Amino acid sequence: VSFVHNGTKVALFLCCQKNGSNDGEFVYHTGEQNYLDFGRIYTWKGEKMVSFWKTNQSNMINGTDGSSFHPFLTKEERLNVFTPDLCRSIHMRFEKEVELKGIPAYRFTPPRDTLASGKNNPENEGFCVTPKKCLDDGVLDVSVCRKGAPVVVSFPHFHLGDEKYAQAIDGISPVHEHHQTFLDLNPTMGVPVRAMKRAQFNIHLERVSGFPLTRNLNNTIFPILFLNESVVIDDASAARIQKLLLIVTLVSRFPLILVAMGVILLLVSIILAIRFYQNKPSAKKDTSYVPVSAKVDDQDEKNGTFIGMTPVDKS
Repeated sequence: VSFVHNGTKVALFLCCQKNGSNDGEFVYHTGEQNYLDFGRIYTWKGEKMVSFWKTNQSNMINGTDGSSFHPFLTKEERLNVFTPDLCRSIHMRFEKEVELKGIPAYRFTPPRDTLASGKNNPENEGFCVTPKKCLDDGVLDVSVCRKGAPVVVSFPHFHLGDEKYAQAIDGISPVHEHHQTFLDLNPTMGVPVRAMKRAQFNIHLERVSGFPLTRNLNNTIFPILFLNESVVIDDASAARIQKLLLIVTLVSRFPLILVAMGVILLLVSIILAIRFYQNKPSAKKDTSYVPVSAKVDDQDEKNGTFIGMTPVDKS
Protein backbone atom coordinates (compact mmCIF):
# COMPACT_ATOMS: atom_id res chain seq x y z
CA VAL A 1 0.00 0.00 0.00
CA SER A 2 1.50 3.34 -0.99
CA PHE A 3 0.45 6.97 -0.83
CA VAL A 4 2.01 10.38 -1.44
CA HIS A 5 2.14 13.06 1.23
CA ASN A 6 3.73 16.48 0.51
CA GLY A 7 5.68 15.03 -2.37
CA THR A 8 6.98 12.11 -0.33
CA LYS A 9 5.99 8.59 -1.34
CA VAL A 10 5.30 6.29 1.58
CA ALA A 11 4.91 2.56 1.05
CA LEU A 12 3.72 -0.10 3.46
CA PHE A 13 4.35 -3.74 2.58
CA LEU A 14 1.84 -5.97 4.25
CA CYS A 15 2.62 -9.49 3.13
CA CYS A 16 5.68 -11.16 1.85
CA GLN A 17 5.87 -14.02 -0.68
CA LYS A 18 2.06 -14.30 -0.92
CA ASN A 19 1.73 -14.20 -4.70
CA GLY A 20 -0.28 -17.37 -5.18
CA SER A 21 2.47 -19.79 -4.25
CA ASN A 22 1.66 -22.81 -2.08
CA ASP A 23 1.85 -22.74 1.69
CA GLY A 24 4.61 -25.32 1.91
CA GLU A 25 4.83 -29.10 2.09
CA PHE A 26 2.51 -30.91 4.48
CA VAL A 27 2.90 -34.48 5.73
CA TYR A 28 -0.24 -36.05 7.18
CA HIS A 29 -1.17 -38.99 9.37
CA THR A 30 -3.09 -41.73 7.54
CA GLY A 31 -5.08 -42.87 10.57
CA GLU A 32 -3.97 -46.48 10.12
CA GLN A 33 -3.18 -46.92 13.80
CA ASN A 34 -5.94 -44.66 15.11
CA TYR A 35 -8.77 -43.32 12.95
CA LEU A 36 -8.85 -40.16 15.10
CA ASP A 37 -5.46 -39.21 13.62
CA PHE A 38 -6.70 -39.28 10.02
CA GLY A 39 -5.70 -36.08 8.22
CA ARG A 40 -3.78 -34.71 11.20
CA ILE A 41 -0.66 -32.79 10.20
CA TYR A 42 2.59 -34.56 11.04
CA THR A 43 5.01 -31.94 9.69
CA TRP A 44 4.82 -28.62 7.88
CA LYS A 45 7.84 -27.56 5.82
CA GLY A 46 9.67 -30.46 7.43
CA GLU A 47 9.03 -29.28 10.99
CA LYS A 48 6.71 -30.63 13.69
CA MET A 49 6.44 -27.21 15.32
CA VAL A 50 6.74 -23.59 14.29
CA SER A 51 9.15 -21.23 16.00
CA PHE A 52 7.39 -17.87 15.81
CA TRP A 53 5.83 -17.71 19.26
CA LYS A 54 6.97 -17.65 22.87
CA THR A 55 5.78 -20.98 24.22
CA ASN A 56 5.88 -24.58 23.03
CA GLN A 57 2.11 -24.78 23.32
CA SER A 58 1.69 -21.82 20.96
CA ASN A 59 4.20 -23.26 18.49
CA MET A 60 2.46 -26.64 18.22
CA ILE A 61 1.00 -27.64 14.86
CA ASN A 62 -2.33 -29.07 15.92
CA GLY A 63 -5.08 -30.66 13.88
CA THR A 64 -5.59 -30.81 10.13
CA ASP A 65 -5.37 -28.26 7.34
CA GLY A 66 -9.17 -28.04 7.27
CA SER A 67 -9.65 -30.11 4.10
CA SER A 68 -10.51 -33.36 5.89
CA PHE A 69 -11.20 -34.74 9.35
CA HIS A 70 -11.59 -38.12 10.94
CA PRO A 71 -14.95 -39.91 10.50
CA PHE A 72 -17.72 -40.12 13.09
CA LEU A 73 -17.46 -36.57 14.41
CA THR A 74 -19.39 -35.59 17.52
CA LYS A 75 -20.89 -32.28 18.55
CA GLU A 76 -18.71 -32.16 21.67
CA GLU A 77 -15.42 -32.28 19.78
CA ARG A 78 -12.92 -29.47 19.60
CA LEU A 79 -11.54 -29.41 16.06
CA ASN A 80 -8.05 -28.00 15.57
CA VAL A 81 -6.99 -26.47 12.26
CA PHE A 82 -3.53 -25.19 11.36
CA THR A 83 -3.71 -21.98 9.33
CA PRO A 84 -0.52 -20.83 7.55
CA ASP A 85 -1.99 -17.32 7.12
CA LEU A 86 -2.05 -17.01 10.91
CA CYS A 87 1.14 -19.01 11.43
CA ARG A 88 -0.66 -20.94 14.16
CA SER A 89 -3.40 -23.44 14.94
CA ILE A 90 -6.92 -22.39 15.85
CA HIS A 91 -9.81 -24.42 17.22
CA MET A 92 -13.45 -24.67 16.22
CA ARG A 93 -16.59 -25.69 18.08
CA PHE A 94 -19.97 -27.08 17.01
CA GLU A 95 -22.55 -24.37 16.32
CA LYS A 96 -25.58 -26.05 14.71
CA GLU A 97 -26.84 -28.77 12.40
CA VAL A 98 -27.26 -27.90 8.73
CA GLU A 99 -28.05 -29.70 5.49
CA LEU A 100 -26.68 -29.13 2.01
CA LYS A 101 -27.81 -30.97 -1.14
CA GLY A 102 -29.41 -33.67 0.96
CA ILE A 103 -26.27 -34.25 3.04
CA PRO A 104 -26.53 -33.66 6.81
CA ALA A 105 -23.68 -31.69 8.33
CA TYR A 106 -22.39 -30.15 11.54
CA ARG A 107 -21.31 -26.52 11.39
CA PHE A 108 -18.10 -25.81 13.28
CA THR A 109 -16.88 -22.25 13.77
CA PRO A 110 -14.12 -20.54 15.79
CA PRO A 111 -15.46 -19.39 19.20
CA ARG A 112 -14.67 -16.04 20.75
CA ASP A 113 -11.76 -17.38 22.79
CA THR A 114 -9.86 -18.44 19.64
CA LEU A 115 -8.36 -14.97 19.18
CA ALA A 116 -8.90 -13.77 22.73
CA SER A 117 -6.05 -11.99 24.46
CA GLY A 118 -3.83 -13.83 26.89
CA LYS A 119 -5.49 -12.16 29.86
CA ASN A 120 -8.86 -13.62 28.87
CA ASN A 121 -7.56 -16.93 27.53
CA PRO A 122 -4.33 -18.19 29.11
CA GLU A 123 -3.81 -20.57 26.17
CA ASN A 124 -3.08 -17.52 24.00
CA GLU A 125 -0.44 -15.91 26.21
CA GLY A 126 2.34 -17.25 24.02
CA PHE A 127 1.07 -15.39 20.96
CA CYS A 128 2.09 -12.04 22.42
CA VAL A 129 5.80 -11.85 21.63
CA THR A 130 6.26 -8.33 23.03
CA PRO A 131 4.55 -8.19 26.46
CA LYS A 132 4.23 -4.40 26.54
CA LYS A 133 2.48 -4.39 23.15
CA CYS A 134 -0.06 -7.16 23.64
CA LEU A 135 -3.26 -6.60 21.71
CA ASP A 136 -6.79 -7.08 22.99
CA ASP A 137 -9.40 -9.65 21.98
CA GLY A 138 -10.05 -10.50 18.35
CA VAL A 139 -6.76 -9.55 16.69
CA LEU A 140 -3.43 -11.31 16.19
CA ASP A 141 -0.10 -9.67 15.44
CA VAL A 142 1.59 -11.86 12.80
CA SER A 143 4.53 -9.58 12.11
CA VAL A 144 6.82 -12.24 13.59
CA CYS A 145 6.11 -14.51 10.61
CA ARG A 146 5.81 -11.75 7.99
CA LYS A 147 9.37 -10.51 8.14
CA GLY A 148 8.49 -7.69 10.51
CA ALA A 149 5.68 -6.17 8.42
CA PRO A 150 3.12 -4.59 10.79
CA VAL A 151 0.39 -7.05 9.83
CA VAL A 152 -2.47 -7.79 12.20
CA VAL A 153 -5.05 -10.44 11.33
CA SER A 154 -8.64 -10.51 12.54
CA PHE A 155 -12.04 -11.68 11.42
CA PRO A 156 -13.83 -9.23 9.07
CA HIS A 157 -15.11 -6.06 10.69
CA PHE A 158 -13.31 -7.19 13.87
CA HIS A 159 -15.95 -9.86 14.42
CA LEU A 160 -15.49 -11.51 17.86
CA GLY A 161 -13.03 -8.75 18.73
CA ASP A 162 -12.87 -5.98 21.27
CA GLU A 163 -15.48 -3.30 20.53
CA LYS A 164 -12.91 -0.54 20.57
CA TYR A 165 -11.39 -1.72 17.29
CA ALA A 166 -14.73 -1.53 15.43
CA GLN A 167 -15.67 1.77 17.06
CA ALA A 168 -12.41 3.39 15.96
CA ILE A 169 -13.19 2.97 12.24
CA ASP A 170 -16.22 4.46 10.48
CA GLY A 171 -18.32 1.95 8.56
CA ILE A 172 -17.23 -1.08 10.56
CA SER A 173 -20.16 -3.16 11.76
CA PRO A 174 -19.58 -6.86 12.53
CA VAL A 175 -22.41 -9.29 11.71
CA HIS A 176 -22.03 -12.91 12.74
CA GLU A 177 -23.74 -14.44 9.68
CA HIS A 178 -21.74 -12.33 7.22
CA HIS A 179 -18.33 -12.31 8.85
CA GLN A 180 -17.90 -15.69 10.51
CA THR A 181 -15.57 -18.45 9.35
CA PHE A 182 -17.09 -21.92 9.39
CA LEU A 183 -16.86 -25.50 8.18
CA ASP A 184 -19.90 -27.64 7.38
CA LEU A 185 -18.76 -31.24 7.92
CA ASN A 186 -20.63 -34.46 7.36
CA PRO A 187 -20.20 -36.15 10.76
CA THR A 188 -20.17 -39.71 9.39
CA MET A 189 -17.38 -39.22 6.85
CA GLY A 190 -15.64 -36.12 8.23
CA VAL A 191 -15.56 -34.40 4.83
CA PRO A 192 -16.44 -30.72 4.28
CA VAL A 193 -19.54 -30.08 2.17
CA ARG A 194 -19.19 -26.32 2.52
CA ALA A 195 -16.48 -24.04 3.90
CA MET A 196 -16.22 -20.31 4.38
CA LYS A 197 -12.90 -18.67 5.23
CA ARG A 198 -13.18 -15.00 6.10
CA ALA A 199 -10.28 -12.94 7.34
CA GLN A 200 -9.24 -9.32 7.53
CA PHE A 201 -5.70 -8.04 7.18
CA ASN A 202 -4.92 -4.86 9.05
CA ILE A 203 -1.94 -2.68 9.84
CA HIS A 204 -1.04 -1.45 13.27
CA LEU A 205 -0.98 2.34 13.10
CA GLU A 206 0.93 4.31 15.72
CA ARG A 207 2.97 7.45 15.95
CA VAL A 208 6.63 7.06 15.11
CA SER A 209 9.09 9.39 16.77
CA GLY A 210 11.02 11.46 14.22
CA PHE A 211 8.55 10.69 11.40
CA PRO A 212 6.31 13.78 10.96
CA LEU A 213 3.80 11.98 8.73
CA THR A 214 2.62 9.96 11.71
CA ARG A 215 2.09 12.79 14.17
CA ASN A 216 -1.67 12.85 13.55
CA LEU A 217 -2.13 9.09 13.74
CA ASN A 218 -4.01 7.44 16.55
CA ASN A 219 -2.80 4.15 17.91
CA THR A 220 -5.25 1.81 16.22
CA ILE A 221 -5.70 -1.22 13.99
CA PHE A 222 -6.58 -0.12 10.45
CA PRO A 223 -8.28 -2.54 8.00
CA ILE A 224 -6.67 -2.99 4.60
CA LEU A 225 -7.86 -6.25 3.03
CA PHE A 226 -10.97 -8.39 3.41
CA LEU A 227 -10.46 -12.04 2.43
CA ASN A 228 -13.52 -14.13 1.57
CA GLU A 229 -12.88 -17.67 0.32
CA SER A 230 -15.65 -20.22 -0.03
CA VAL A 231 -16.12 -23.72 -1.39
CA VAL A 232 -19.27 -25.81 -1.87
CA ILE A 233 -19.44 -29.46 -2.83
CA ASP A 234 -20.48 -30.07 -6.45
CA ASP A 235 -23.57 -32.06 -7.43
CA ALA A 236 -21.67 -35.14 -8.65
CA SER A 237 -19.65 -35.44 -5.45
CA ALA A 238 -22.77 -34.85 -3.38
CA ALA A 239 -24.53 -37.74 -5.17
CA ARG A 240 -21.58 -40.07 -4.48
CA ILE A 241 -21.54 -39.11 -0.81
CA GLN A 242 -25.28 -39.74 -0.54
CA LYS A 243 -24.79 -43.27 -1.90
CA LEU A 244 -21.92 -43.94 0.49
CA LEU A 245 -23.96 -42.66 3.42
CA LEU A 246 -26.83 -44.97 2.43
CA ILE A 247 -24.45 -47.95 2.39
CA VAL A 248 -22.99 -46.98 5.76
CA THR A 249 -26.49 -46.61 7.21
CA LEU A 250 -27.58 -50.03 5.95
CA VAL A 251 -24.42 -51.73 7.21
CA SER A 252 -24.65 -50.09 10.62
CA ARG A 253 -28.30 -51.12 10.96
CA PHE A 254 -27.85 -54.63 9.54
CA PRO A 255 -27.85 -56.35 12.98
CA LEU A 256 -31.10 -54.58 13.86
CA ILE A 257 -32.58 -55.64 10.53
CA LEU A 258 -31.63 -59.27 11.23
CA VAL A 259 -33.19 -59.13 14.70
CA ALA A 260 -36.38 -57.61 13.28
CA MET A 261 -36.58 -60.29 10.58
CA GLY A 262 -36.03 -63.00 13.19
CA VAL A 263 -38.85 -61.66 15.35
CA ILE A 264 -41.18 -61.47 12.34
CA LEU A 265 -40.39 -65.06 11.28
CA LEU A 266 -40.93 -66.28 14.85
CA LEU A 267 -44.34 -64.62 15.03
CA VAL A 268 -45.33 -66.06 11.64
CA SER A 269 -44.26 -69.54 12.77
CA ILE A 270 -46.30 -69.28 15.97
CA ILE A 271 -49.40 -68.12 14.06
CA LEU A 272 -49.09 -70.95 11.51
CA ALA A 273 -48.63 -73.53 14.26
CA ILE A 274 -51.74 -72.32 16.10
CA ARG A 275 -53.82 -72.45 12.92
CA PHE A 276 -52.53 -75.94 12.10
CA TYR A 277 -53.60 -77.37 15.46
CA GLN A 278 -56.94 -75.57 15.29
CA ASN A 279 -57.79 -77.08 11.88
CA LYS A 280 -56.54 -80.67 12.62
CA PRO A 281 -59.56 -83.20 12.70
CA SER A 282 -60.07 -84.84 16.11
CA ALA A 283 -61.11 -88.60 16.48
CA LYS A 284 -64.40 -89.22 18.42
CA LYS A 285 -64.48 -92.11 20.83
CA ASP A 286 -67.45 -94.58 20.10
CA THR A 287 -68.65 -96.34 23.25
CA SER A 288 -71.85 -97.91 21.81
CA TYR A 289 -70.41 -101.29 20.69
CA VAL A 290 -70.98 -104.65 22.39
CA PRO A 291 -68.11 -107.15 22.41
CA VAL A 292 -68.99 -110.07 20.08
CA SER A 293 -67.03 -112.39 22.28
CA ALA A 294 -69.22 -111.78 25.28
CA LYS A 295 -69.80 -115.10 27.02
CA VAL A 296 -73.31 -116.31 27.81
CA ASP A 297 -73.51 -117.63 31.34
CA ASP A 298 -75.47 -120.82 30.55
CA GLN A 299 -73.58 -121.72 27.33
CA ASP A 300 -70.91 -124.34 27.46
CA GLU A 301 -67.49 -123.25 26.46
CA LYS A 302 -66.54 -124.63 23.09
CA ASN A 303 -63.19 -125.17 21.62
CA GLY A 304 -62.08 -122.38 19.33
CA THR A 305 -63.96 -119.64 21.05
CA PHE A 306 -62.05 -116.41 20.82
CA ILE A 307 -62.70 -112.79 20.50
CA GLY A 308 -64.62 -111.94 17.40
CA MET A 309 -65.58 -115.50 16.51
CA THR A 310 -68.20 -117.90 17.94
CA PRO A 311 -68.09 -121.48 16.63
CA VAL A 312 -71.37 -122.97 15.40
CA ASP A 313 -72.72 -126.15 16.97
CA LYS A 314 -73.47 -128.69 14.15
CA SER A 315 -74.88 -131.52 16.30
